[in-house]
Amino acid sequence: MRTLLLLAALALLAMPLALASADKELRSPTIQKDGVWSHTFTTEGEYPYICTFHPNMKGRITVTANANVTGTATVDMIDNDYIPRNVQVAPGTNVTWVNLGKQPHNVRGEAPASAPAPGLLLVGAGLLGVALLLRRRGA
Repeated sequence: MRTLLLLAALALLAMPLALASADKELRSPTIQKDGVWSHTFTTEGEYPYICTFHPNMKGRITVTANANVTGTATVDMIDNDYIPRNVQVAPGTNVTWVNLGKQPHNVRGEAPASAPAPGLLLVGAGLLGVALLLRRRGA
């Protein structure tokens, strides 16, 4: 019984922590015209990102040991678009975003594909419900 309660609690706690850390990976300040911002990627995975000023402006960094790009990579911000939109880099690569347009932009991470699925939250809630029901019945 205690094990079931512990598993349910851990599942519920893991979800928001994983999503919060994913969101904090890419959080640039506002990048004005001719401004730059850089981030070094150390962990393999998928890093989708958006510009919060222009929600249709989206990009993705894929960090993999098999990537041909190492050291540095550049993403330009022009006319509400990231160019290139998708970049594959090796761990340890420093990616620099350069605002070549007239409007301000930023780089904000979304939950990566490797983050726990939202279904984990439902599983945790279900386990917690079953555990509480069994506890109430004295099982």
